[in-house]
Amino acid sequence: MPNSISGEEYVKPGLLKMHKLWVMLLAVAAISLFSVCFLVLNDRVNEAWGLRHVKLMQSCRWKFNATALAQYR
Repeated sequence: MPNSISGEEYVKPGLLKMHKLWVMLLAVAAISLFSVCFLVLNDRVNEAWGLRHVKLMQSCRWKFNATALAQYR
């Protein structure tokens, strides 16, 4: 049944709804994938930052400080 306005073929409303559903599902999947990748990369960056600071603290020489110990107590 041709559409008299544009000359295109008639599209069933159910197919249009299914098309919108697939587009929405694809968008949700893409956003979920992006979020997971972001969380994984962010975790690795934080881990690298923490390891760098632990190594920096370990490289400092330790010296006993009686005044600091007394203030801490």
